[in-house]
Amino acid sequence: MHKKNIFLFLMLLFSIEILNAQNYLVNYNFNYINDSLNKLDVKSEEMIVRIYDDGFVFMPKNDFRNDTIIVDVANLLENGKIDMKSIYDKYGKTDNNVRFFYNKSTNKYLIQANVFTTKTTFEDNVPLIEWKLSNETKKIKDYLAKKATANIFDRTWEAWYTEEIPISYGPYKFHGLPGLILEIKDSNDFFNFEFLSFNKSNSSIPKKLNEDRINISRKEFEDLQLLFKTDPIKLVDPNLQRINNVNDYNKNKKAKLELNNNSIERGIQFNLK
Repeated sequence: MHKKNIFLFLMLLFSIEILNAQNYLVNYNFNYINDSLNKLDVKSEEMIVRIYDDGFVFMPKNDFRNDTIIVDVANLLENGKIDMKSIYDKYGKTDNNVRFFYNKSTNKYLIQANVFTTKTTFEDNVPLIEWKLSNETKKIKDYLAKKATANIFDRTWEAWYTEEIPISYGPYKFHGLPGLILEIKDSNDFFNFEFLSFNKSNSSIPKKLNEDRINISRKEFEDLQLLFKTDPIKLVDPNLQRINNVNDYNKNKKAKLELNNNSIERGIQFNLK
C-alpha cells in the first residue's frame, strides 16, 4: 500500500510537470470602463495569455493574431491555402496597446506599451499578492472554480481559479493562486476578466518589439504619461502630424484624455492615444 501511494504521488508530480512543460493559450474577454464617472460606457476586448516553458506573454488577442500571421504565412504558402481573406481574418485593431513578457528565471515583467506615438519598453516587478482563499465554489465552463479575494493596486479584487489547471498565472499581473485564474474583477465593476477558453497551442511565441522603441524605467513611463495628459503637444512628432493651432490641439486632446481616467493600476495606463 505504501509503495502504491508513492507511485501515485510520483505520477501526480509527473503529470503536473508535463502540464507545465507544454504550451497553452488562455483567452479572456476583458470588460473595462475608461471613464470612472460613466459606468454605462463599458468597453470590451479579448486578451490572451500565451504560456510556454520560460513564462508567458499577456497581450491583446488581435495583436497576437497579427504577430502569428508572420509565421503562419509561410505555412499557408507552402500548403497553397493563402488568399487575402486568410490574411485579413488575422488582423484587427486593439485599444489596449500593451505586451507583458513574464520571465520565470528573472521573476520580472518586460512591458512594452505606447504613450501616444512614443513606443516604450520598461521592466517591472511582479507584485506580491496576499490572497484570502474561500470555500465557495462555482462552475466556469467545465471547470470547478474556487473563490479568492485580495487587495492590490488600491482596489479589492474577487478571483475565481481552478485547481484542475495547476498553473498559477492569470490575466494582467494577477498570479499566485493554486491554479489558473479563470475570472477576476474589482469591487467597483470597473474591470472584469472573463474566461473564454484554455487550449494547447502550437502557435509561435510573440516576439519583443524593437523598432523605434525607447528603453526607460517604470518611473519614466509614468512621467511620460503625465506629460502627455498635461501638455499633449510635447509628444507630437512633427514629422507625423502637423499642428496649426497648439492651444486648440492641447485643449481638445486634454478633453478626450480626461474621459480616459481609469486604470487597473492607479498611475499607469496602457491605452493613452
